[in-house]
Amino acid sequence: MIISLFQGTGHQHKGFSMARYASKIGRVIGIILIAAIIGGALGHLFANLLPVGPVKDFFSVNFPIGFNTFTLNLYFIELSLGFRIHINFLSVIGVLVGYYILRFVR
Repeated sequence: MIISLFQGTGHQHKGFSMARYASKIGRVIGIILIAAIIGGALGHLFANLLPVGPVKDFFSVNFPIGFNTFTLNLYFIELSLGFRIHINFLSVIGVLVGYYILRFVR
């Protein structure tokens, strides 16, 4: 039989569940990440479909954030680690749309 550590001490939290909180955080991160991916893909698509000019140049600009690949060679195993995000105008718009969806559609 499992006995609660907070049983009878008055420290019981009503209405708060760590699993529910983690689920909400996961949903927020997931929706904003999906919106950024869709926005980034649309920006890349527009950059490839538009004719040469200032609008194409605007959609072609991206800012890489992250670090280069780091490789650790131990002769019997080789480990590589790297992370880079390419941010463009439409990925930022996608994040804002994702935030709007989370903020006003619940």
